[in-house]
Amino acid sequence: MALQIGDIVVIEISGVASDTGGVGRVDGQAVFVAGALPSELLEVQITRVKKRFAEAEIVRVLAPSHARIPPQCPVYAECGGCSLLHCAYFMQLAVKRQICKQSLLRISGVDMKVPGIVRTIKPFHYRDRAIFHVHQGDLGLEIGFYNRKTHRVCSFDSCLLLRQPILELLSQLKPLLNRQATALTGLRHVMIRCSSDGQQLLLAFLVEQPLPELRAVASCLCMMEPRLTAVWQCSGPAVYGAYGSNWQLLAGTEAFEDSIGRLRLQISPASFLQVNSHMTPFLYHIVEEFSQLSGRETVIDLYSGVGGIALYLAGRAAQIIGVESYSPAVEAAVRNARLNQVTNCRFISGLSEEVLPRLLADGLRADVIVLDPPRAGCDMRVLQAAAAAAPQRIVYVSCDVGTLTRDIKRLREFGYVVERLEPVDMFSQTAHIECVCLLAAVELAGQTEHSI
Repeated sequence: MALQIGDIVVIEISGVASDTGGVGRVDGQAVFVAGALPSELLEVQITRVKKRFAEAEIVRVLAPSHARIPPQCPVYAECGGCSLLHCAYFMQLAVKRQICKQSLLRISGVDMKVPGIVRTIKPFHYRDRAIFHVHQGDLGLEIGFYNRKTHRVCSFDSCLLLRQPILELLSQLKPLLNRQATALTGLRHVMIRCSSDGQQLLLAFLVEQPLPELRAVASCLCMMEPRLTAVWQCSGPAVYGAYGSNWQLLAGTEAFEDSIGRLRLQISPASFLQVNSHMTPFLYHIVEEFSQLSGRETVIDLYSGVGGIALYLAGRAAQIIGVESYSPAVEAAVRNARLNQVTNCRFISGLSEEVLPRLLADGLRADVIVLDPPRAGCDMRVLQAAAAAAPQRIVYVSCDVGTLTRDIKRLREFGYVVERLEPVDMFSQTAHIECVCLLAAVELAGQTEHSI
């Protein structure tokens, strides 16, 4: 009998879904169940039926996994900030490793061993930056993350992902905003960044149009919170993620400096930097290892942000060229090179798919290309240009396994093979997986792709 919405059925979870949920079969049809763990026996209700699969929600856990634990968050069932608090950490790692292996095979056509994920040193309160959604509700402004699979805002007083200084600033900010809630209808988001040592905070209001009322809020916050070094207002249509193009400093100083391992980095408010500073040095070390630098190589770092990876590799390469489309990040990268006394890096502002072909036309040749794109992955033109540069190695850093394996498939078609893939647990308690992948030119590859 074909499944229908509303049906309640019993299912055994036999596999892992790409969103870290579970998958089983009912009468031969695949059913995806959010929050399910491998080997569990569940009573579920069908919520969606498509031609090739169905989706369901858990009604009752009949036989729980030995890895199922009580989630220690009062809004876990509603909030979409994390999805694995019900899962013991050892099983989180196993699930994410399996997702990597499945995605490599299903999307890229690569059947190879995936090593165990590099474990985090801090599974809770690790996130250095967050963007909170703002909604004008009946009781004032609601500030938080979206509810699961909706655009309704879930407010909270505590969060197991966020660094404590962020939570403390948020608790100070909420009452100040609510005193002027009716005047702040154009406030879309709030971004807070915390330095790795917890001693500096940066706040940005993301608005449709400039709101004069926010200047008083900013001044008050800076007096209340000595760690708050800068408050910004960003207005206009979103052109860079959630950020507009018009930035105004409301209070504090423009300088916000942080450190990643041996690097000192100045950061502009919208610049990309890994959100888990505890694990970023481990990630950069893997990039360095995969790059196999001897000191003679030319490295091109695409999507280079404020220069973190480029500057980390600089001491082991002849020259490094970073390419980044967000010009304030490029300006920060140039300052960071001076700050770290690095003289063999230069940074270019522009789209990677436009700058890289120009560099090649000017005669530049790369030994190694590093790719660290946004979650959406690389533009096809970037991959074509990267392959045309004929580097010995391509090191691809990604926070989305789906787009990573899609791009691996394309790079394989351009003559590269996967030599290694190393997952790093940068996002504990969530479905996100950070990976570093080493691809080598076919004629230079030390091994072919294979199962081990």
